[in-house]
Amino acid sequence: MEINQKKRIFNMKKYIPFYDTDYLGRIKLSAVLKIFAQIAGDDYIDRGMTYEFLRENNRAFLVSRLALKFNRFPGNNETMSVDTWEHGKKGAMYLRGYEMFSEDGSIAIEGEAGWICVNLDTRKIERPSAFPWPVEQTEEKETSVSIGKIDCKDVELVSEYTIQNNDVDTNGHLYNATYGDIITNALPKEEFEENYSEFRLNYVNEAVLGEVLSIYKKYTECGIILCGMVGERVCFEAEFKKEGINLL
Repeated sequence: MEINQKKRIFNMKKYIPFYDTDYLGRIKLSAVLKIFAQIAGDDYIDRGMTYEFLRENNRAFLVSRLALKFNRFPGNNETMSVDTWEHGKKGAMYLRGYEMFSEDGSIAIEGEAGWICVNLDTRKIERPSAFPWPVEQTEEKETSVSIGKIDCKDVELVSEYTIQNNDVDTNGHLYNATYGDIITNALPKEEFEENYSEFRLNYVNEAVLGEVLSIYKKYTECGIILCGMVGERVCFEAEFKKEGINLL
C-alpha cells in the first residue's frame, strides 16, 4: 500500500454512548483520551502506516503530552465530529491538534498532543528527522491550547492505585486513556464535579501490571495538580484548571 504523506485534516464521527458519560451526564475524561488516541491512530492507518506496518519496521507511536480545553462537555447519545492534524515538531515530539464539534458546528473540546516515535529494537525515542515517512505539516491550522511542563513540587499523598489486568494494553503498560479514570477517581466528589475548562497530562514513565501508583496532589491559584509515582519514579503529571476560581 502506498503511504500518503500529504498534509490534511483527518475527520471521523464519534457517537457518545451511555457508558462513556459520568453521573453528571458529562463525557468521561478517559473517553475523550480514547477518542483522541483513536483518531490519531486512524489517521496513520488511513495513510497506510498501520500498527502492523509500523511494528514490522520496528516502530511504535506513543503519546507523551496532552492538553485539552473544554468549551462544553458532550453527553450521552450525542454524535460528535472529530478533526485531527499534524501541525509541527517540537524536539522529539510530533505535534497534533484536535477539535471535537457538536452537531451545531460549535467546538466542544479542543486539544493538542505531543507524540513520540519509539524504535522497538533499541527502545529509544527516535527523532522526527529519522522517520522514513514524514507527513507534511498543516501548520496554518493552530490550536488554542498547548502542551507544556507541570510543576509537581510540594505535592502531598492522597491515594494509591494498583494497576490491574484490564488497565494494561498490548504494549505491556498502563493504557494512556486509563490514566483519565485513575486521575478523576483520585478527586473528592466536590472537586470531581467542577467543570474545569482546561486539562493537561504529561506521560513521564510507563507503569506496568501489578505496580502501585501513589497519587499526590496540590492546589494552585486556579486548579489542581496531581502526580503519579511508582516508588521514586514519576509516571504522570496532570493539571486541572478553571479560570476565576481559587482553591487555596
